[in-house]
Amino acid sequence: MFTVFDLHVFAAQSNPLHYRASRQNWERYAGHMLDAGVTLTVIEYAYGDEDHVCGLDGVRHILVRAKTRLWTKENGGR
Repeated sequence: MFTVFDLHVFAAQSNPLHYRASRQNWERYAGHMLDAGVTLTVIEYAYGDEDHVCGLDGVRHILVRAKTRLWTKENGGR
C-alpha cells in the first residue's frame, strides 16, 4: 500500500538576486512538505562564490555551483 511517507519530492531552488520573498516562500513550501510527511530534497544552485542558503532541518540538500544564471534549473547548472 502506498502512503505519503513513500513519497519523495525534489525541488530546484535558486535566488540569485537574494529576494527576501523568495526565501520566505521556500521556507513555507518546505515546511508544508515536511508537515505532510514526505521526504524533501532541494537542489540549490549558487553562483560564483555565493553561499548556499536553503539548508533546513529535515531537508536533504544537494549543492550545485553554476557558472551562469541563464537556464540553470532547466539544464542542471551546466
